[in-house]
Amino acid sequence: MHASHIEKLTSVGHQARLSSTFLGSDPQAQTVIGASVVSGPEPQHLLPGDLVRVVGQPTHDGIRAERLEAGLFAGAVGVVQVQGYYSEPQSSGLYKVLGSGLIAYSDQPEMIDPNTLVIRCGDGSGLIIVGSIDAFAQLGC
Repeated sequence: MHASHIEKLTSVGHQARLSSTFLGSDPQAQTVIGASVVSGPEPQHLLPGDLVRVVGQPTHDGIRAERLEAGLFAGAVGVVQVQGYYSEPQSSGLYKVLGSGLIAYSDQPEMIDPNTLVIRCGDGSGLIIVGSIDAFAQLGC
């Protein structure tokens, strides 16, 4: 797992924050965002791949949510450029740039390397897959 900041919470009263991708429920029907179990309010209208921000109290296996927010930006987004690591592809072929909310699907998941730092462009919801540097330049990336 990759993270931008990790802090050990040692006492009651700390607020926990998590930003990660919603991939659905785990086999026990618990809401999981990133690799953390989120209890409290059930997320509404989320689709696999949506970026979610959670604020709440830490629990032994995740967070008891006080607030859930979807999306990386408050308004409409044109083209964004992100730097990060790919997730491990899901069985459906879905993968993401961790922490960005940008997703894509692959029919060759073995080609997705989660250990290499990448710089990619997206349109606010998904990765833009183009075949050449000239195409990236035309997008403003």
